Amino acid sequence: MKQDGYSPVLANTRWLLLKRPENLTPKQEPKLAELLRYNLKTVRSYLLKEDFQLFWLYKSPFWAGQFLDRWCTKTMRSKIEPMRKMARQLRRHRPPLLKRYRKPPTNFSDEAPSFCLLISLMSWSLRPSSSSLATLAKSSVNPSTLSTAT
Repeated sequence: MKQDGYSPVLANTRWLLLKRPENLTPKQEPKLAELLRYNLKTVRSYLLKEDFQLFWLYKSPFWAGQFLDRWCTKTMRSKIEPMRKMARQLRRHRPPLLKRYRKPPTNFSDEAPSFCLLISLMSWSLRPSSSSLATLAKSSVNPSTLSTAT
C-alpha cells in the first residue's frame, strides 16, 4: 500500500491488536476503531480471535460445542491460513476442550494447570504444534505435589 501512495495502515498497531478491547487506553480506542474499517487479513484475524473469546462464557458443553463448530466453520472459510490451522487444531482437540464444561476445574484439580495453559495459548492466538497441544490435553498434575499455603 505504501508504494501506491497510501500511508501504512498497520504501522505501530501490533500491540493494539494483541490487547483485549477492555484493556485499551483511551488513546488506543479510536485508532483501533479506524483500523477495523479496513478489510485486511490482519483485521479479520483480530475479529475472529475476539469472537472466539465468547467460547469461554458458555456453561453447557452442548452449546459450547455448537459455538466451537460454527466458529471453526467460519474460520475455515476465511482463507486466512494461520487461523485455519488454529481451527483444525481446535477441531482435533474438541473433546478435551468440552471436558471443561462437564467438570469445571477447581483450584489445583487435575485439569486446572494444563487447562489454564491451554486457555492462555488460545487466547493469545499462539500456534503451538499439534503435538504440544496434545501433550497439554493429556497432561495432569498431581494436586498432592503442589504446596498449599496455610
